Amino acid sequence: MVEKLKDFDWQRYQLKDSVDTVILDVEGESLEIRIKKLGYVRKNKLVSECYVYGQGTVGFDHDKYGREALKAVIVEAPWGKTNEMFLVSLDDSPLTAALETLIPPAFTAGNSLDEVKKD
Repeated sequence: MVEKLKDFDWQRYQLKDSVDTVILDVEGESLEIRIKKLGYVRKNKLVSECYVYGQGTVGFDHDKYGREALKAVIVEAPWGKTNEMFLVSLDDSPLTAALETLIPPAFTAGNSLDEVKKD
């Protein structure tokens, strides 16, 4: 007799269209930003686009990944649309440090550029 498997709720693993409000602390001031989650497929596509190939080597453009991830996750901010012009206009400041906390890690354990190089 075959035992019936428990029903699997695959829908709870789907990306939701929800937008969350986060409040970042920038030198004691509150910065309210609305963000959405960076989905699995979009994140993998972004990571792939940030690999740099040249003369037998493979590198990863962390700067490009950070900018593209911020453009993808920030839905609403006081400055309007988060685009390349806005991001390159920022200096190295507490605001950029706060925004960096919104960038999802490009690699997780078992998925790093070092492991790719070893293969």
